[in-house]
Amino acid sequence: MQTSAGVAVVVTNSAGKEISSTPVGATAEVKWQSDSEVLWIVDGTDIYQVSSSGKSTKATAADAPADIAAWIDGLK
Repeated sequence: MQTSAGVAVVVTNSAGKEISSTPVGATAEVKWQSDSEVLWIVDGTDIYQVSSSGKSTKATAADAPADIAAWIDGLK
């Protein structure tokens, strides 16, 4: 999503309320973790994990479950 500050990955709840906004580059990739409500963002060499509460934390591929780690590896 384009915001006034630039490009961001914005997560909303079922009521449409924004619960997270993570600034990213225009070529960032995103993927939902298949077994939970966790969103993974790969922005160049930066990896972020966004929890269901909206908290965004910097992560590594080693922090990710196998399916997400494989996806991250495939983006290289």
